[in-house]
Amino acid sequence: MRDPLLQWLMSGNGSGEGDARTVDAIAALTLRHGTAEHLTRLSLLARTAGKELLSALMLRAVQDEHAGSRAWGILYNWASAQEHASTVVGTCLRMLDTPDVTSSQARMAMVRLRRVANASRESIQSEVLSAFEKQAHTSPGVDRLVTEVRAWQSGRPRGAGAAAFLALMTVPGGVTPWLLSDEAPAEVDVTRALQDLLGHTETAPITIDRLTGWIRQSAAEPDCYARVRDRLLPALRDQKIFKASFSLMQALFDVTVDGRTDAAEDFWGRLVDNRVRGAFPLTRTSA
Repeated sequence: MRDPLLQWLMSGNGSGEGDARTVDAIAALTLRHGTAEHLTRLSLLARTAGKELLSALMLRAVQDEHAGSRAWGILYNWASAQEHASTVVGTCLRMLDTPDVTSSQARMAMVRLRRVANASRESIQSEVLSAFEKQAHTSPGVDRLVTEVRAWQSGRPRGAGAAAFLALMTVPGGVTPWLLSDEAPAEVDVTRALQDLLGHTETAPITIDRLTGWIRQSAAEPDCYARVRDRLLPALRDQKIFKASFSLMQALFDVTVDGRTDAAEDFWGRLVDNRVRGAFPLTRTSA
């Protein structure tokens, strides 16, 4: 296994039809007599070849009956290393999207995604969120995300659990958001999760954006809007997140309920005490 040969083989990006043959060739070379050192060498060479190819190769490795256990171990170690985190996310997402993925494989993939989310910088965490959002569109994926949220609310670090909740906010539903519907699992504490997400500067903006989407989605039906609003008010009344709550009100300026009620004014009137409204006037923020 000469480095120049591998570099030549890895000159593609692993995403086209021709690159499938490249993946076959490198996987055969690596897995036939490969060791952990060979996979680590591939990771170093792939820095110039692109993470997609390495993710495709690592998927082959974890599926191999002989090298699988070793490859999963490598991914676990890579999950806490910034330079390898994207490869771990790509590999785990490919595994979760595999039609015949087993429960054991899915569990190991989620463990490594959790490790990336809890150890990485914001740029990599956004990749984990994107991977989780894709999971939010399948029933098994939703179940995995609910498990992450439940673990977070039971005491695990917030990184993966917060990302999982943000992903669950995108689960397709009707006029009522899925997390506020009767279909959502009762063990997920929505109010607590929202207060946490709105209370952190790195998650508040995207949470506000998704809450605005929820309210806009329900505004066509006044009764549904009222139920959504009343479910959100307890979370938004927390004094620790007043700034985020106020930002949400400002984001609702162009939302009207049944063409009559202004959602921004409605939330402002219910959340801001009339004795201090003069100090906190509701004004439209500049775009």
